[in-house]
Amino acid sequence: MKLLNKIILMGLTSVAALVACAPQNEISIPQAPLEECVYSSSETVFSVWSPMAQEAQVKLYATASDSVAFKIVRMRKSKDGLW
Repeated sequence: MKLLNKIILMGLTSVAALVACAPQNEISIPQAPLEECVYSSSETVFSVWSPMAQEAQVKLYATASDSVAFKIVRMRKSKDGLW
């Protein structure tokens, strides 16, 4: 069994504090529904819309009871605030 199939993903974390009350005219809100996690047998794609965040990460844990991630992947931010 591939390691990818054994990984339990505990969640997507945003490192920076978010400001929920930003004026709507300064931030373009995505029109399409966002899919935060899309899994296939070859890859898993994560996304989160957080235009005010300075950094976002995906933390991977070997088991649900682990408190330390075995891998941390930094996400890239697009111009519309989607990571």
